[in-house]
Amino acid sequence: MQSSMLLSLVFGVLWFVALMAFIPYVSRVRHPESKPLGAYLSFVTIFSLVSYGIFGGILAVDSTIWTSLPLESGFAAAVVLIVTFVPAFLAASWMISTKPPRAPSLDGAPPNVKPIGTEPEFSRRGR
Repeated sequence: MQSSMLLSLVFGVLWFVALMAFIPYVSRVRHPESKPLGAYLSFVTIFSLVSYGIFGGILAVDSTIWTSLPLESGFAAAVVLIVTFVPAFLAASWMISTKPPRAPSLDGAPPNVKPIGTEPEFSRRGR
């Protein structure tokens, strides 16, 4: 059980360092129509979800099904971290490089649907 705790600590530290190191990468790779902060938040979300999902799955397999998984060795720990972070990086990179979604236009909307922010009590023009 000690090896999985140490591996979790190393995973957490590397995850945090990776998120700080990816700031310039995200600003360079993001789609031109996406805002920098939105692209970075999308990257962080996808990277975190995928990496924690894979890492949690590996730890679940280690503790329940395959108890003789050799996570004590440095080589096995490095393989686990590579298997965890590479798919997360690829998924997050794909996410920020695609065109961001846009809200549908209200041209064909029913007559009772009005755009948000056009109500007189919220508009400065109506005062």
